[in-house]
Amino acid sequence: MTAAGLGGRTTRNLAVVIVVMLVVDIIALAVHEDPLQWRRVAGPGFSATFPGQPKPDLKNVSVHGTNVAAHLLVLDSRGRHSFGLLYADYPGNVDVSNPRAVLDGAAKGSAASINGKLTRTTAGTAVGQPSIDYLIAVPARTVKGKKFSALVIRGRSILRDHRLYSLLVGTPKDDPTDFRRFVASFRLARA
Repeated sequence: MTAAGLGGRTTRNLAVVIVVMLVVDIIALAVHEDPLQWRRVAGPGFSATFPGQPKPDLKNVSVHGTNVAAHLLVLDSRGRHSFGLLYADYPGNVDVSNPRAVLDGAAKGSAASINGKLTRTTAGTAVGQPSIDYLIAVPARTVKGKKFSALVIRGRSILRDHRLYSLLVGTPKDDPTDFRRFVASFRLARA
C-alpha cells in the first residue's frame, strides 16, 4: 500500500465518521420553534459559528495500522438543519501532497458512507487553503424496519498541511442559506 493510497482510504474513513454522526442527528430532528442564536465556537487552531452549542465527540479511526483521532462538533438545530464540523490530523506518513485527491476522497467517502449520491463537487480555495464543496442527495430508506425521509447534505472540506476540516449541514430539504453562513464563519488561526 502506497502512502497516497493510505491517505485516500484514511480520508474516506474520516468522512464516514462525521457523515454518519450528522445523519443520526438529522434523523432525530424534533419540531422546536426557538429562534437560532448563532455563537462562535473555538477549537484548536480554528473557530466557526454554530446556531447553538455543539456537542464534542472523538472517534479513533484505524486504517491499515494508521490511527487518526477524528474530533467532531455536532449540533442538531431542531427542526431546521444539523451541523457538523470534523477536524483530524493525518500522521506524517500519509501523503497529502495532492490536496485535490485528498479532498475528492473526502467528498466521495462522505457520499458512499451513507449510500448517497454525490451530485456536485466544486474545487476551490477557502480561508487560503485548498477546498472542495459538495452536495450529497440521500434517498428515502428503511433501516432496521424504520423509514427515513430523503435528505440533502452540503459539505465543504478544507486541507491545511496535514489537517483535514470538514463542515457539513444536513436537512430534509435543500436550503443553502445556513450552510453558506456556517462555512463563511469558519476561520483558521494564523500558522
